[in-house]
Amino acid sequence: MRRLRLPFWLKSAAKLIQFLEKAAQVEYATNRNPFAVAVFYVLLGKTRLLASLFKMANESRISDLLGNDFSDLRWKNAAIKNAYVLKAKQRYELSAAFFLLGSKVTEAVSVAKKADATLVLSLLIARVSEKWDFDQDSSGTEDSSQASCNGMATAFRETSAQRETSSIAATPADPSESKCVSAEFLRATVYEKARQCGDVYMCFLVKYLLGETSNAIDVLVTRPAVDMRSVFGDCDNSCTPSGMYWSAFGNSLIGACDLIRFLRKTMAPMKLELKKES
Repeated sequence: MRRLRLPFWLKSAAKLIQFLEKAAQVEYATNRNPFAVAVFYVLLGKTRLLASLFKMANESRISDLLGNDFSDLRWKNAAIKNAYVLKAKQRYELSAAFFLLGSKVTEAVSVAKKADATLVLSLLIARVSEKWDFDQDSSGTEDSSQASCNGMATAFRETSAQRETSSIAATPADPSESKCVSAEFLRATVYEKARQCGDVYMCFLVKYLLGETSNAIDVLVTRPAVDMRSVFGDCDNSCTPSGMYWSAFGNSLIGACDLIRFLRKTMAPMKLELKKES
């Protein structure tokens, strides 16, 4: 799950949940450690199963707590209290699990950043909690023309038309609308880290997934101010599967970067020549 960065590129939230369940099963079968899969099973809504795993591990205190009804305000508050205690003890993954039990998704996403600096766990929590597909806009409604990973070519073809209408600003989102944790996390955390790393590919991907296609293209044609390195922090270990995946993704976009930079320089003179001939 983490090594392949699935939450960053798997379009369907339903498929992401399927992979999450398989990952939880494999992880537990490997080491029989319920702490390692706690956040996964809470995300999947299988707290009763998780309680039984803790019981088999002789962790009766946690098992008894997980056996309660977390739709009850009393137990929600108990979960949140435990989450803060675990956070103070630097047990960040388990803290995230208890924040989720207390329906505090934003807090769970935030504390997960400390457990996993690659941000994969945080995005996994956000997307699964909201069941957010990459063909939805930041308010959670479908937008198949924008954020579909399979629709990238279409988006590139439509970019010129979008640029012509870019002077008409989009209407700002209504502040009363419910906040999309996934979109906000991509915008405020992933994009900012990618910008600091000079990772133009992740900057592009974030803008693209948020439906900001024109801005995504601008990212590709603007050279980063710092030396490029992977936002995942594994660029010096390219032999790992995750490094190979990220390298392949980067190589697939570098041609687009070069092509757009070339066209930006050459299209204007070509248009002038065509006008002269006509």
